[in-house]
Amino acid sequence: MTNQLSILTQKAEIILSEMQPNSRAKVCILVQSSSDNRYLLLQRRPDEIYPNIWECPGGKLETGETLEDCVLRELEEETGISEVESLKYLFANTFFEEFSGKNVYVFYYKVITNKQPTSTPEHIAANWFSQTQAVEQVPFEGVKYAIYTY
Repeated sequence: MTNQLSILTQKAEIILSEMQPNSRAKVCILVQSSSDNRYLLLQRRPDEIYPNIWECPGGKLETGETLEDCVLRELEEETGISEVESLKYLFANTFFEEFSGKNVYVFYYKVITNKQPTSTPEHIAANWFSQTQAVEQVPFEGVKYAIYTY
């Protein structure tokens, strides 16, 4: 299993290294509860782009940061969760973001934790959803696929 995880991580790093100059990278983090297998979703603030939608934690990769470091940083910033039982790279996809004019590479990760989120200023709500409920709540196809498949 460890060898398989290192191969997946290497694949993510290769994709990252081959990104085009007019691109940016971000992570999408599926957070699953180790006690009941529910998925954590966060509700965006009404004054943000995509107001009030439910989404997975995630965010932009900072210069010099590894993908795994980005996952752990964003998870803590957006949920207050700093301890995970496991962290696994799932897959990546890309899309063109019209408002920024950039190609965005999204690296999907899954973490399993028994910790509860705390309130942060980035979102107005946090809630745990069953797999079916989570798929119904999120608007983006890549996130729906990740939740449904993993």
